[in-house]
Parts: sequence; structure tokens; C-alpha cells
Amino acid sequence: MDTPATVKVLGTPPRWMNAVVRALLRVPGLNRILGRAFSVITVTGARTGTRYATPVQHLEVDGRYVVLSQRMRTWWRNLRTRPEVELLVQGRMVRGRGSIAADAEASELLARVVVIVIDPD
Repeated sequence: MDTPATVKVLGTPPRWMNAVVRALLRVPGLNRILGRAFSVITVTGARTGTRYATPVQHLEVDGRYVVLSQRMRTWWRNLRTRPEVELLVQGRMVRGRGSIAADAEASELLARVVVIVIDPD
């Protein structure tokens, strides 16, 4: 009998770690290197109206930015009611409307990502 695949993911990083990554992505020069794969997305809270900035991994596909997030994170749920976002990419701010990719679109986008699983000895 086949064993179902399991994926172990790390929990949400501590706030101080996100703050450090956000700061590094704002440093001129360094943001060109780190910003190739990482950016800072700013969303507005659906109920509170509070703005949240969090580091994310992204890739560019056909002139659009695809932001990757684990389902267990909660920031992306705000896009359902407040889709306006800002994305700091390589030191420049990109404003746009975010949407949550689903079904076929999500599968097509994820097919462009390589997932590597490392089992510790």
C-alpha cells in the first residue's frame, strides 16, 4: 500500500525575522540581489483597515507577479475584500490588484515552480 506524501513546513517566522528581511529588501544594491526572488507585499486588513507588509517569494510570469504563500498564512485572505496591493520588487514599488489563483490557473502557475523535498538522515 502506498503511503500518502506528507509535507512538513515551518511555522510562521517570528516578527523580528520578517522585520529584518523587510529591511534587507529595502537596502539599495542588496535589494537587486535578494529581490530577484523575494519581495515585500503590503495588503490592507479586511476588517481593521490596518496595512500589513510581509516578505514573500515571487516569480514573474507573462508580465504579472505570482506571489507564493503557504495556505496556513493568513495575510492573503485580505485580498478577497481588499485586493489593492503594493509589491516592493528590487527596490521599486509596483501597485496592483491581487487575486487568489484557484484550480486550473493555480495548477498552471505551480507547474512553473520546482518543489524539492529533503529528508534529514
